[in-house]
Amino acid sequence: MATEDLIKTIRVEIAPFLADAGLELFDCKVTVHHSTKRIDLLVDKPQGGISLDECAEFNRKVSQQMDLDEYLKDFDVNVSSPGLDYPMRNALDFKRVIGRMVRVHMKAPSDGPLQYEGQLKNVHEGRIVMMIGDDEQVIEIQDIQKGVQLI
Repeated sequence: MATEDLIKTIRVEIAPFLADAGLELFDCKVTVHHSTKRIDLLVDKPQGGISLDECAEFNRKVSQQMDLDEYLKDFDVNVSSPGLDYPMRNALDFKRVIGRMVRVHMKAPSDGPLQYEGQLKNVHEGRIVMMIGDDEQVIEIQDIQKGVQLI
């Protein structure tokens, strides 16, 4: 089975478990190297903050489901969360950290700075809204190379 098809199958298989747990899938990677077959799932709550116990429970449920599939039963499943250093590139990534301090790096020089730091206030219609000092800055997500959460 081609990797793309495999990822589609995995997404379908885990969708009910994501919904039941109130989680979102941020990334799905499939690795096949010699006899090692692995599925890496990156999941989190819509506003962030998944616990280690929640990751472990989701991992257990998904692994049991994969064991029922003739092709997927040979894969090891690894579930983790995006973490603080996970680069944000789309609206879903940014929504997870609303209310937190972030730094965004712009794709190309424009008439503004190459990066912004501030509190993420909102994500709406392809834009993020940040408070930078006392000023509100609206930035198009398509113009952002990546964003990172600040500690």
